Amino acid sequence: MEIPFVFVLDKPIVIDGAESVTNLRFNREPTVKDLYGIDMKAFNLRDYIGLAGRLSNQPTPILDLMSIPDGMRLMRLLGDFLSDGQETGDS
Repeated sequence: MEIPFVFVLDKPIVIDGAESVTNLRFNREPTVKDLYGIDMKAFNLRDYIGLAGRLSNQPTPILDLMSIPDGMRLMRLLGDFLSDGQETGDS
């Protein structure tokens, strides 16, 4: 994925009935520091949303209002960054 990346929400996040968030802009890839304090064996939805907030500069309480389908798409996207990477061994 090319950075910066804009994640377009299918359903805008409405704030206080007026203002809305229609996309999330990711200006950088996650780093190891972004994972500090997260138990990787128990990585859960709250951790994904927290990571998305750090990478998109959106407060977690705003992202908590995201639709479930948008949240699931976002988790898959962030999961790509957290994959095991290239396999090693004999070629």
